[in-house]
Amino acid sequence: MNKYVLLDFCETVVDFQTFDVFILYVLQKKRPLIYKIFKCKIINFVLDKLTALSIICGHCYCFKKRCLVLFTKGISKDDFQFCGKEFYENVLTKHFINDVLGLLEKFKKEKLEIIIISGGSNYYIDCFAKQYEIEHVITAKIAFKDNISEGRLENECLGKDKIKLLDKYMEKNKIHGKIAYTVTDSISDMPIIDRAEKAVIISYGKHKKWVNEKMEEIIWS
Repeated sequence: MNKYVLLDFCETVVDFQTFDVFILYVLQKKRPLIYKIFKCKIINFVLDKLTALSIICGHCYCFKKRCLVLFTKGISKDDFQFCGKEFYENVLTKHFINDVLGLLEKFKKEKLEIIIISGGSNYYIDCFAKQYEIEHVITAKIAFKDNISEGRLENECLGKDKIKLLDKYMEKNKIHGKIAYTVTDSISDMPIIDRAEKAVIISYGKHKKWVNEKMEEIIWS
């Protein structure tokens, strides 16, 4: 029976949250005026406060993300693919967490199959997956019609969403086997942590208080 590793991406494989930064990268290339508006400190402050308020009210955990995606309406899928490749090569490759790359090599030697499951975008995570020969990728996705962005998310991939998308993906691709590990940095990934036999938590600089004795913790700096 095959065994699998569920691998988060943002602040797990790379050292920052990538989705919003990528959308800003796309807007800088394709909608420079909109990009300048979103780079304004006041606009960012307001969006961060509204996001926090929406979380408190239990409505939306990605308010800013949805606002950014809204302004991609009309941008082609080809442009996203081009920007994704550029973003991966010019930005992400400078931000890998080396301890995690080493962990991936260890998993491969143990013949474990990796499933990336991330709230990031497929347009750059696919580039990482190709370079590191990872077949399975589940991400947040932007909705398109006739290869043109509709300015909305087709699906999110956070928290409980990850379990729903994972189950759907495994059924569609006829994947059967045990989840041996979940590798993540975030307590919000507890649903996929609970799905695995073991968990490896990636922490920057210091121990995370929510990590218990049943979990392995990698502290990097």
